[in-house]
Amino acid sequence: MAAGKVASEKGQSEAVKQFAQLMVEAHGKTNKELKGIVQAEKLDVELPSRLDRRRQKLIEALNKAKPEDFDALYDEQQVKAHDLAAGLYDGYAEQGGNAALKQFAANTLPAIRQQRREAEKLPQYGSGCTAWFRGRHPSGRRPLRCETERWKFAFGAVSV
Repeated sequence: MAAGKVASEKGQSEAVKQFAQLMVEAHGKTNKELKGIVQAEKLDVELPSRLDRRRQKLIEALNKAKPEDFDALYDEQQVKAHDLAAGLYDGYAEQGGNAALKQFAANTLPAIRQQRREAEKLPQYGSGCTAWFRGRHPSGRRPLRCETERWKFAFGAVSV
């Protein structure tokens, strides 16, 4: 949600600004629904009220990005974040310990996957240094690949 707020203001294209606003609204709704379930189920869970260090660094990167790099960075972050979220929600929907939260995860998962597809469709996706992991090296490390219009190269293996 924090990234969406930043992108709503700093996004360079109308498509990014619209997607960012959609993320703010969708995540606000999801957070409200999750809080309601936690309260209704009387779960002894403290939902985070602020970003952890890793996510704060992502927001800082957005805030520091040059205008011409902003949209590509935001798009890349969103695709990765939705990949991660889909994995977490899918895992909980399958093996979670609370029936109401399992249902919430299962119901929310299609929207997360759709948002990921929409992020990938944004025109700037892949126009920056788009890094992604492919395959698995026998050492347990994955090769990081980076491609831009000018540069196509592999960084070798990085720890994950």
